[in-house]
Order: sequence, then structure tokens, then C-alpha cells
Amino acid sequence: MDILLAYRANPRVDGGVTFGVNAILLEGAGAILRCGQQIELELDF
Repeated sequence: MDILLAYRANPRVDGGVTFGVNAILLEGAGAILRCGQQIELELDF
């Protein structure tokens, strides 16, 4: 955890460790996504 804190601390979440949160928005720019809202997604590994 100390190593992750050294380079993955994210000020947008009060210094919490974040990783693997990449996404590409295809439509809906400017819309608000609310907690619990249903979304449609496509996984591409």
C-alpha cells in the first residue's frame, strides 16, 4: 500500500489510491451520472 500511495494517490478523492479506472465516453458529454443510475457499457480487453 505504501508503494501505491507514492504514485497513485489521487487528490480528486482526498488522496485515496486509485487505479484501473479508465473509461472512454462515447456519448452524453456534459450529462450527470448519479450513484445508482443504470448505464450501458461495453468491455474491451
